[in-house]
Amino acid sequence: MRRRICLLAFLLVLISCLAGWSGNGFAAVEDQAGKPTLEDQDAPPAAVPATDCRQLAAQIDLLRGLISRENGQIKRELAAMREDLARPGFQEIFAGIGYIFGLAGIGFYVHARRNRAARKRENEL
Repeated sequence: MRRRICLLAFLLVLISCLAGWSGNGFAAVEDQAGKPTLEDQDAPPAAVPATDCRQLAAQIDLLRGLISRENGQIKRELAAMREDLARPGFQEIFAGIGYIFGLAGIGFYVHARRNRAARKRENEL
């Protein structure tokens, strides 16, 4: 079960990284205050390379914000998956019922053998 969660988390991180690097979005635009904001996700990334240190710092801050937001989404999805996995499903419920019937059957079998052996002893006397 842990392997599945780890594998799914790895795949989610990999997909989010590939989506970010494929050029599907994550373009930064500066508003009047000079703080970077996100453009529409379908817009192509800005093609102008940053030459100023402030622009590079703004782009780094923007990417940090995007990464932390993506990590937050992944953490929420993992928490939701853990909640789903914590609740028993149909398979676990039917398996539990099967175990109960199986143990009851073994108990009835042992009880019947003891009764049969006791009757045999009574008939021999």
